[in-house]
Amino acid sequence: RFKDDVLMHHIAGEALRKMDRFSPQHVANTAWAYATLGRRADALFKALEARALQLLQEDAPDFVSLDLALCSWSFAWLEHVGPNSPLLHAIADASLRRLGEFSTQQLANMLWGLDHANYQNSRFFETVVQWCCSRPMSFWQKAAGEEMVSVMTALRPYASGNAQWRELETFFTNETLRPLARFLCTSNSSDGYVQGLRQLRTYHAGALYTSWLFEEIGITFLGDGDD
Repeated sequence: RFKDDVLMHHIAGEALRKMDRFSPQHVANTAWAYATLGRRADALFKALEARALQLLQEDAPDFVSLDLALCSWSFAWLEHVGPNSPLLHAIADASLRRLGEFSTQQLANMLWGLDHANYQNSRFFETVVQWCCSRPMSFWQKAAGEEMVSVMTALRPYASGNAQWRELETFFTNETLRPLARFLCTSNSSDGYVQGLRQLRTYHAGALYTSWLFEEIGITFLGDGDD
């Protein structure tokens, strides 16, 4: 990864000077670039957060699903937002209005950010659960295993009242968790292990499904992510 300190410092400074002209796409792309590089730039992210809130509060905010997903993921990845962040509230509200436009990857990134920041909003998550359960299986068949892990982990605590959740969870178990379990039970070289996980497009089961995975492969598990 490219980590030129001087260049990143100058980019941040230039972004701060031009922040009042930033569009939603500018905010999202800048936040994503710094988060992907693991760059903590507090002054820049404070300005990006303020600009994002300003834009999200407009009568017709121009944040598309990709912008919302990138902002959620980026601000959470760098731990710039917490559970009660006004930015996360605004992202959640805007996401509900554009829910039908999300791809599986965008949905996964948006939900991962909210879940990682421990954002709690039952109305939001229950609405997303309902929407997810109403999608045809052809929608989920496009998803990478890692995307399914993020979606299912974020939504499971809010899904108990939805009768259709079991069908989606069964799909997740059969298409993501079982192939991962079978792969982990086979002997492999270091290179083969890495390549195998890449082909599966799944790298872990998530905090709430690791107990199932361990049981499936015959390992005693001492506790789940929510214990």
